[in-house]
Amino acid sequence: MIVDLTGFTTGVCDKLRQLTFCATVAYYRNEKVLKILEIPSKECPFYLIDLFRLDGFDFERIHYNLNENIIMNASNSSITKSTVKQWIPFDIKVTIKDFLKKWKDIYAKIKPNKNILTNKEWDTVYKIGKNTIGIHIRTGDRLTSLPAKGGITKKQFNAFLKYKIPEIIKYANCNKYSVFLASDTYKADCKVRNMIKSKVNLIEYAKKWNSCGIRETEGEEFLLDLYGLSRTLEIFSTSGGGVPFTASLIAGKNTIPVHIWATHRLIDKIIIYLRVFSNSFSISKNIRLLFSLFSKKGINS
Repeated sequence: MIVDLTGFTTGVCDKLRQLTFCATVAYYRNEKVLKILEIPSKECPFYLIDLFRLDGFDFERIHYNLNENIIMNASNSSITKSTVKQWIPFDIKVTIKDFLKKWKDIYAKIKPNKNILTNKEWDTVYKIGKNTIGIHIRTGDRLTSLPAKGGITKKQFNAFLKYKIPEIIKYANCNKYSVFLASDTYKADCKVRNMIKSKVNLIEYAKKWNSCGIRETEGEEFLLDLYGLSRTLEIFSTSGGGVPFTASLIAGKNTIPVHIWATHRLIDKIIIYLRVFSNSFSISKNIRLLFSLFSKKGINS
């Protein structure tokens, strides 16, 4: 099975959607080898094949694609029935519902490469117990001038620091929870870490930073954050995105609640809706978006 990831100009979690989709196709075809074609980008400056393995499958790196037509991108690969209906090959004789369930289940088979696990930082991550909550800070490529789907403004982020962080500290201490912090930029990480370190039991590892990219975490640090979040009880995120929701899927049957700060204010929800509505002529899409904005779960982007 060929996995052509060249349609993505976005991050790791978006690419993982196609990888796991193709793995689901391969599962129903009784194929065990996934031939992966990928090109690093500024949003994802490393190869997935160097970071991950998938239990039950072998990876093979390829440099061209001659015969595969499943080439997704960030906008047509959401984990939904409509995506399955669009991309499922004709030879796969299962219901869309069953395929979607298997697609989600395969996320639990995603593991870090064994050569990465030798580093001592993984000892910290795997010691995260059931009494830990996660904080997910994403600002590197998500800071926007106005409220936007999947984004966060500087004002929203400052409000998160001022109002939400104290709430999380109180919540953690009242329930005797530890806290795991995952961040994509050094500056934001320092701000939050300095606010909580002396007030909660903070689980942390020696993190390396790369100030040259829009996301300042190296490939392994990204994995450490992702798997750390996957072992928490619930996740408090500045703007959502692929990381907290992928962490929840990797956790398997224990779905992790994700709370998104950037869509908590009514005025922000209205601005996001109006901006998306102005760029879309799909009535049904706008109705679904409007419903998601005012639901308790917020926007899962």
